[in-house]
Amino acid sequence: MTEESRDQRAAPALTDEEEAIALALVGIRDREMRGFTAPSALFDEDAVTSIYRFAPSAVSVVDVIELVLELAPSQHQPAYEKVVWIREFDFQGTTCRLQWGKSGLRLTTLTHGSSAEKRDALGKEVERRLTAAATSFYQRAIYPRVQRELRENRATVLNQFTRYRGAVDFHLAQLRQKREAGVPQPRHVQDDDVEASVVALFQGVMADVAHQRERAYICTAVIATYFAYVQHALVVLAAFSPAALQPGFSLQELLGASWVHQFDTVYPTPHEGRVSRAKQDLKYIAKNYRGRLLHGGGGHPADGVIVEWAPGRRSIVSQDGKPSAQFMLWQAPLSADEIDDVLARISRVDEVIESHPYFPWLRSGLEADFRPKAVAYALRMVEEGKAADYIRYSNDSFDNAVNWD
Repeated sequence: MTEESRDQRAAPALTDEEEAIALALVGIRDREMRGFTAPSALFDEDAVTSIYRFAPSAVSVVDVIELVLELAPSQHQPAYEKVVWIREFDFQGTTCRLQWGKSGLRLTTLTHGSSAEKRDALGKEVERRLTAAATSFYQRAIYPRVQRELRENRATVLNQFTRYRGAVDFHLAQLRQKREAGVPQPRHVQDDDVEASVVALFQGVMADVAHQRERAYICTAVIATYFAYVQHALVVLAAFSPAALQPGFSLQELLGASWVHQFDTVYPTPHEGRVSRAKQDLKYIAKNYRGRLLHGGGGHPADGVIVEWAPGRRSIVSQDGKPSAQFMLWQAPLSADEIDDVLARISRVDEVIESHPYFPWLRSGLEADFRPKAVAYALRMVEEGKAADYIRYSNDSFDNAVNWD
């Protein structure tokens, strides 16, 4: 047996994942990272520099960018407050410093008297190369691992409470203003001016119709944004449900599930009292309002169908064949009573969501951790009556992390 064959036998075999990582790194080194060399100059106090900022989208792969920079003979520099890491290298004969900090990914280059156009082009090329390398490595080597972590529920969901609830509150405020303002009053005319009186009367009728429509349109937006908010709230709160510890639980399935499935995950069946009423309210809004206002296609009562049931005899009917007058274009899609009903049902659902022991967690913008240990710990805090303390501590830690403290 030769010396080489002995070495090959002694070397541990690579797993499929490890081999994929190695092949991906070799490919990136020979393609995207070609031309990156060790830094040839120093960033001293007298150096003339130029700054280029990477696009915000690069933040999503910042950890991968740091990794692929290890393929280049870059030099590490000591990080400081608000900065996580610093790497220096040469690219196309220019010394560069890339740092990841609170202000994002920032590339500083030594100018050497180059024009602004050339400095900008250099920055764009460095960004293109590094993001391409990071994307390639992610697809070839990281994605399979991410899929496995998701399947095993070892992930956290970003909290977008401000975005979703903000949209709901914006439209609710618009609806409240529209209702409080009332119908615009027609201009006053002389009693003996018959023609002007007729015009003013017509304008008043049309103003009332337009006002009803606008209220209905805004309420339709409320319904659309509210269901988006409810689903996001349920996903976050599912991280504090015993269901998340069951063997068959799947975070991937939860994210793509219907709101009914998400609701039952947060509030396990059988439902009682306010929880049962809230679910029924959501079902009612979905069927009677969201369905006909946001899901067009000809099969809803508001669209109307014309059926000739005898020669020259026609009827306008709904999808179930019953006479319908809702197709009339001048009518508002929601009446004042229906808007009141929608708002009342939303209020009842809000009460249930906001009474959840971890609603303050949702409102604070904290991430939802679906790792089994985190779920079990959160449930234990509720049992011990320490949920509020746990939320307060987590919120302080989150603020420090966000502010890079």
